[in-house]
Amino acid sequence: MDSLARSIVFVLGLIMKMTFGLVAWIACLLLLPDASRGDFPSLSAACDTTRCDTSLCDELPCAKSSLPRWWLSADALFLHRTQNYNQPIVLDENNGLAPVLTGDNLRFGTAAGPRFATGWTWSSGRTAELVYFGLNDWSSTARVTGNNNLSIPGDLGLATFDFFAADAMEVRYGSRIQNVEANLWNPSAGWDWLVGFRHFSVIEDFKISSFDTDTYLSDYQIQTNNQLYGGQLGLRRRWSWDCFSFAPEAKFGLLGNANNQHTLVRDLENSKTLRDVQVSSSILSSLSELRLVGDANVTKDLQLSFGYNLLWVTGVAQAPYQLDYTYTDNSSRFVDDNRSIFYHGANVGLHWSF
Repeated sequence: MDSLARSIVFVLGLIMKMTFGLVAWIACLLLLPDASRGDFPSLSAACDTTRCDTSLCDELPCAKSSLPRWWLSADALFLHRTQNYNQPIVLDENNGLAPVLTGDNLRFGTAAGPRFATGWTWSSGRTAELVYFGLNDWSSTARVTGNNNLSIPGDLGLATFDFFAADAMEVRYGSRIQNVEANLWNPSAGWDWLVGFRHFSVIEDFKISSFDTDTYLSDYQIQTNNQLYGGQLGLRRRWSWDCFSFAPEAKFGLLGNANNQHTLVRDLENSKTLRDVQVSSSILSSLSELRLVGDANVTKDLQLSFGYNLLWVTGVAQAPYQLDYTYTDNSSRFVDDNRSIFYHGANVGLHWSF
């Protein structure tokens, strides 16, 4: 719950700050293409008042509300996250130090989280929006048991009591994300063109817990924190058929990533600290997003939204890549922040205009 509370406070703080930035963008908007040129279907095409009573058409689900107006969308976002680390983590001392647990044993499933967006659309079609999604929390655990024959690789295992000749080891890997955007969509030549600001964070935890009946339980812990900030560009196009529409959109951003890693290794039932190192770094990261989304009218003000999302982030520090099994003064004094993560999954929700 503490983690959830910190996430909510963090997101609310970012949204408040970005709201001020939207005010400055309102003055630099383009014109909406004329629907008569065929760039977009006419907003009134779904309800021809020459063929039915106007008051009746206003109640039809396909009738469109007039602009300008506020809108709000809320979706459930189901994302799968790739996990490519495959190096040995636990070895069998009685079998030539053969790996008995590797990164391949840690696989992430699908994590659900909310996606909220709100904004204002002018009569010209220009739209300013705020977007948030996150609270997706992936975790994977693998465990192996032995009989005084398990160890971690390298000299670090040999220098410890609990990570050498152990009876059981458990590895847990967790990852979570947060995303906040402030965007401006400008219609031109049948397309919507985006300019915006984006913040994206990836925070991960990795822990090797080793149990030995002679010396009990100790942990090797790593946490990585990636905070990405920067601008993004994008475009989208909308096609409409009666009560349905399809509006795929693509975004690309170059983001500065201020990242760090914290490594903590303890021995003798966590009573002796062997390593406590924090290192910070920075790198230029990229974020590419493709959303294949559509909606179906429930009423003239309410739509059912659905789609599929693909998100690729490069230049991030992932926790297991910070593992260092050496035992020197310089051990763990680095940040491996040149890794990439791919997310993909479906969304479903509601879009309300008012």
